[in-house]
Amino acid sequence: SIQVRRFTGSPRTAITPVLLQSGAQISDDGRTVAGKDATGAVRVWQVGSSAVPRTLPVADAQSAPVALSPDGRWLASVSSRGELAEWDTRGGRRRVLGNAGRGVDEVSFSPDGTRIVTASRGTAAPVRAWRTAGGVPRTIARSSASNPSFSPDGRMVALTRSAPDLHREGVVRLVPADGGRPTVPPLRAVGIGGARFSPDGRLLATAGLDGLARVWTAKGEPIAALTKHNDYVSDAIFSPTSQYVLTTSNDGSARVWEAVTGQPLLTVPLSFDAEEAAFALGGRAFAAIEPDGSARLFQCEVCRPLPELLKLAESRVTRQLSRAERNRYLRPAVTP
Repeated sequence: SIQVRRFTGSPRTAITPVLLQSGAQISDDGRTVAGKDATGAVRVWQVGSSAVPRTLPVADAQSAPVALSPDGRWLASVSSRGELAEWDTRGGRRRVLGNAGRGVDEVSFSPDGTRIVTASRGTAAPVRAWRTAGGVPRTIARSSASNPSFSPDGRMVALTRSAPDLHREGVVRLVPADGGRPTVPPLRAVGIGGARFSPDGRLLATAGLDGLARVWTAKGEPIAALTKHNDYVSDAIFSPTSQYVLTTSNDGSARVWEAVTGQPLLTVPLSFDAEEAAFALGGRAFAAIEPDGSARLFQCEVCRPLPELLKLAESRVTRQLSRAERNRYLRPAVTP
């Protein structure tokens, strides 16, 4: 089972009942939690409320892909027949947006909640972008795709065709959410398994089955390869400032890197193989998700904002340099 916990640096305290078995999602403000219980039913819970969690009568709930809107107000689902519907998480009202096609198993909201993307990992169902206000959907790709991920401004969608194994190529396509012609070349590399945008929208990080994570510009240019892992990279995610990348791997470690240079900054040995990760506490820490769904929180001193790093450095200085040391190490070299 899954418990949702608030990470504050103090001992972890459960803030939801133990009721979610899979697919737990949390709204941006942390007030709404949605997921599936042990029976496959879709449940929605308002954090801090004493009300009984609401069960939404989602068609084919056990297998249906679902997504919670960023504001927590709506939950999108796709039935086995392809019906795309939105559910009011507070009142239970349903509205049907249209038919996304049979075999759709991916659904995702844009950051502002005004668009939904539907996709399929293994069928010929086209990738479509839907307006939550209604209207005709736009077909943005005509081949299978997984892990649809919007850019922070909602204008672009990253669509991944994962590599079948670590020896073959995977592809990430960056397509306009309005159905326009792609202008960015596909991101291609051996072993690619997923992609995420940086919060500022300028970079993407891809995780690889070959043990590499890669950083790319939003124009499709590779700029850094993160090369220290000894097994497949399960997740690669940016810090809130977009300055750092956190990776987890099946080699039992989590690592923090400088995004633009690929310089390794921190290695944290884990007693488990983490499948996912997330920054917490404004980027000052990160959570690594264990196979059983529980999470562990780790401090990340190198991820702090620059003013805090300077204060930290000052606090650890044991003495000032002598005059001879300043002359030796700090005086600019004189060239003839």
